Amino acid sequence: MPTVTACRKCGSENIGLGKRSRDFACDDCNWTATYEGLMEM
Repeated sequence: MPTVTACRKCGSENIGLGKRSRDFACDDCNWTATYEGLMEM
């Protein structure tokens, strides 16, 4: 699993795993992205 350093929506670093293991969720703005989406930089 890659380390997510910041939310691509709000820039917050409060990123953790979401309810689904392949999703990351931001604790500040509740933005989520799939694993594949995060790798599309």
